[in-house]
Amino acid sequence: MGVERPTLVVVYKKKWGNKVYMKVFTDQPTPDKILLENTKLIPKGAEILDLGVGESFVKRYKSKHKL
Repeated sequence: MGVERPTLVVVYKKKWGNKVYMKVFTDQPTPDKILLENTKLIPKGAEILDLGVGESFVKRYKSKHKL
């Protein structure tokens, strides 16, 4: 029996610049590890613009942030 993990979608900007990036995680059980300051999942000093749990947020954030 495998444990199903939710899809986590993170939209962020790096410390320098205005380009918006989107990253999809399927291996994280909760968004807690992504939100930590000392994480290596997103660049250090990145500003998280949106965070969603579920597949539907991929399409929604692509259109919202024009990715």
